[in-house]
Amino acid sequence: YYVRNNRDSSAAHIALARRQADHVTERERLIIDAYGAELEGDREHAITTYRILSDRYPDAAIFWRSQAYNELQLGRWEQSAASYRRAIALDSLNPSAWVNLATALSPIRPAEAITAYERAFALLPQFRRDPGLMHEYGFTLVAVHRYDAADSAFQALLSGDRSTQARGHRSLGTLRAYRGQYDKAIEQYRQAVLLDEGSSDVTTLLRDRTYLAAALLTRRGPAAARAVLIPATRLMDSGYVAPYFLATLGRLLVRVGEIDRARTVLALVDKRTAPDENDDR
Repeated sequence: YYVRNNRDSSAAHIALARRQADHVTERERLIIDAYGAELEGDREHAITTYRILSDRYPDAAIFWRSQAYNELQLGRWEQSAASYRRAIALDSLNPSAWVNLATALSPIRPAEAITAYERAFALLPQFRRDPGLMHEYGFTLVAVHRYDAADSAFQALLSGDRSTQARGHRSLGTLRAYRGQYDKAIEQYRQAVLLDEGSSDVTTLLRDRTYLAAALLTRRGPAAARAVLIPATRLMDSGYVAPYFLATLGRLLVRVGEIDRARTVLALVDKRTAPDENDDR
């Protein structure tokens, strides 16, 4: 439920697990406490509890990975990388741990991050077909000025299914925009919009259009961007969209002069932001 952005059902199941905590072992109680805090966005509490679990069960790589993940979500790159290295020392064949180590290293030591990504790909070659992961990897290559390698990584996604192709085009568009090639970026973003047409993922549909609108704003001005953004705002009622992304949409509407629509979007941000959710805040 949490992954599907169904917060009410997620919260109900967390509450049920906590009510049953008296019937399980101390280890299981700590796991329920840590994971519940993680899902609720209380990352500090999750880290503290996973650290207790790591201290009590130092040979359990999963607790080091869980601690590292929450450190990663708080942007504590060095701490997260150190925790992932502890997990990898216990289980060096876990490809996800190598990926997340790479994610932690990417903002601070991108060359080391690339080595970690490639270790993960060697363990699980299917990762090279994961569009989100390849976007991260590609822009880590960009950080060390390996633009052609990043381009090749994104081009490889164009042989996947429609959704994967769309993500490949979106990553290529972002690479083109990064290099100042806005006409080429617009072409790639339009391909993503076309391929994702009919998708039930509202966030994906909105993301395609906001990327396109941002490129149009830079290259062709507010009118061209408005022509994409105004129809996109109608998608908001089609499904759940996280507050952070709605805020991005609202800011872009301000930039193109659509102040009333921006107010509507930002009012929805306020409505959907849970005061006790650190991730929302």
